[in-house]
Amino acid sequence: MSNKDIICIKHKNQEVFKNISIEDKSNTFFKITGIVQKKCTNMPINDACIKITDKNLNPICHCFSNKKGKFSFCFRFPEYIRIIVSKKNFITYSTNIYNIDQLKNDIYIFLSREEKHLSSIYGKIKDQFNNPCLNIEITLENKDKGILHKTFSNENGDFLFDNIDPNYYKLIFCSHEYEKKELCLNIKESNYLYNLGNITLNRLCLKSTIHGIIKSSSTKIPIKNALVILMDSCTNKPIQTTRTNDDGIYLFYNVCLGSYYILSKE
Repeated sequence: MSNKDIICIKHKNQEVFKNISIEDKSNTFFKITGIVQKKCTNMPINDACIKITDKNLNPICHCFSNKKGKFSFCFRFPEYIRIIVSKKNFITYSTNIYNIDQLKNDIYIFLSREEKHLSSIYGKIKDQFNNPCLNIEITLENKDKGILHKTFSNENGDFLFDNIDPNYYKLIFCSHEYEKKELCLNIKESNYLYNLGNITLNRLCLKSTIHGIIKSSSTKIPIKNALVILMDSCTNKPIQTTRTNDDGIYLFYNVCLGSYYILSKE
């Protein structure tokens, strides 16, 4: 296509610089139409989501089918596209890569119903300060069958159980950092997501620990059964005492905030 900007030559030997942009024909307007139907019965499916992507599944646009299952796009499409169609209770449909020139006629898309699935359980675990709890062990138990499933919460506190039969269950939440919690749950239906929402666990009031190895200063060999005293560095008074094991290891626990030093005697 020609460019109509006027270029004026006002004197001899004039040098002219002119940038010209032309339309990229790799993306041209194109109309895509089609019908979404139920497989086997050919009945139309309304409110199905039809999404157009490029060949690498990067999104371009989407629309929804009408009461007759029909849909239509008029858009600037690349040369190659893919189509994804989704509707609740149906299996998601996706195509191979189409050349846009192949789509001059209606596209017929047939969706198959999902098989009936068992139920799922979802929840989010937070502490008393509304922070998500990571790596909480969640156990799903049934009084007749015992432990059925175990999982752990992710960094957002989320957890999920799938393929759960209708029955009575107990959920047990365990962690060394939080108080143990149990919830009773009655799963009444199949193919249903039970959303438990936020589940709050209280942090334990854990104190600190101090451990180490007592060794001979000359031989560097661990000393068995050595007396070890935890001293308060401010008052110079003993706080706890213990003795080392066969490997010379000692451990103090339930240590409060403060400053300390260690005394030891063979």
